[in-house]
Amino acid sequence: MNINPAYGTILIMLTVIITLLTAHPAHSDDTPWLSKIRKDHPRLFFNADTWQKVKERALNQEREWYDRVKRRVDRYPVEPEVKDWGREAAATAFVFRMTGEPRYLELTKKLLHKSIEHYHARNAEGWAAHWYAFSRVNAWSAYDWIYNDLTEEERREIVIPFIEHVEREQRRPGQPRFTRHNAGGTTTGFYGTHNLRWFVGLALYDDGINDDFALDYLKSGYEFNMEVLAHRKKSAGDDGGAASASLNYSMGAYPWAEYNFFHTMESALGEDISGSWPHVASFPEYVIWNWLPGEREFGTGDSYHRDNKLSIGAMYSHTAHIMHFYGKTHPERAALARWMQGAIPDGRYSSTWYCHPFFLTRLDNAPPAKGPSELLGTAYHFENMGQVFMRSGSGPDDTYALFTVNGILIQHKHFDNNNFTIFKKGFLALDTGTRPEPGQHLFQYYCRTVAHNCILIHNPEEKLPGYWGSRA
Repeated sequence: MNINPAYGTILIMLTVIITLLTAHPAHSDDTPWLSKIRKDHPRLFFNADTWQKVKERALNQEREWYDRVKRRVDRYPVEPEVKDWGREAAATAFVFRMTGEPRYLELTKKLLHKSIEHYHARNAEGWAAHWYAFSRVNAWSAYDWIYNDLTEEERREIVIPFIEHVEREQRRPGQPRFTRHNAGGTTTGFYGTHNLRWFVGLALYDDGINDDFALDYLKSGYEFNMEVLAHRKKSAGDDGGAASASLNYSMGAYPWAEYNFFHTMESALGEDISGSWPHVASFPEYVIWNWLPGEREFGTGDSYHRDNKLSIGAMYSHTAHIMHFYGKTHPERAALARWMQGAIPDGRYSSTWYCHPFFLTRLDNAPPAKGPSELLGTAYHFENMGQVFMRSGSGPDDTYALFTVNGILIQHKHFDNNNFTIFKKGFLALDTGTRPEPGQHLFQYYCRTVAHNCILIHNPEEKLPGYWGSRA
């Protein structure tokens, strides 16, 4: 068939335009950040430009931790069983990048395949892969870190079944419901399946495997994380605090959402956004007001109350992140974080994220430790947290008190307004109950006003509300 030359020129121009549009999706005005995402890999937690600093840190300041991680990797089985190896895959991928030894690359691939097989097996049995998304974030990071050493076929063999699992657990309309499935939203700890979206999107973006899927996850993941930051900033207010007054949550798994988003915004987009969210840096001040002699706490809300010991297991890592991100923008708070890190008995990095210590390349630039003596008075009202702390001093013989009133948070909060707790060489008035499951104690006593030092008014017709906070 003969074609008019003019039409031929038009067809060529249309083809070029369509090719350009499909190769690089257009970015609307409300997502200008998309155009900043690196085209190369790795993108998660470090990139080609920052890798050398990360590697140098692993070989110098964090050499002891790196050697510990490498010894652990060397103990992994050459032929791993079907189980969740997400954390281990990330550690192995990191060691591969450090050494270049092919055996670590091969082991990383095996660990990823066995992990994905495990996730599918869990779903097939009606269970969610895990309550926390942390291991799967590690797994996606491992994939990203070995991306350049995989063939196109190997990438698809990892990614396609991994996508299928992640999408299955997103709780879209019509999808199955799994036992122990955490679909918690942006006012919670944000460590369930929705937390995965940002990391999945970054790992897959514009790579040609499933670009529509990646773009959807990337945009929704970004929006989720910004909502998390906005909610926690509101929770802290001008005074400081967290998304929950229960320290076993706010000192435990909650902060990872913020730190991981900060890390990957910087590694993938080249933007350090931590300075725009200073509430993160104020957290140690809130912890100090809760800190009682003997590494104990008052035990607000969903604390277990077995011994009221502080949940300090992750605080060594949390304070290190505050020093890394806020050493220059908020030096006094970074100095307080350094002091707190030194006050943690037998402090060490969290094993939830084996590789985090290597990413803290600005940690050494944080100012020297500065204790809380100049920061603390004898009382402080954390208005949004709904707590008034009082103390006669900071020593083992001083008197410490907490009065709970109002506040804006529901997450892990009990029906405890006007409750008081007093500590002097031990608890003189305490928040009671604990969390045995299953059983009626959790719902009928532990969370109720009767378990707290409050005045009760008997009403035989009263209908008890739900478990948490102020829900009717």
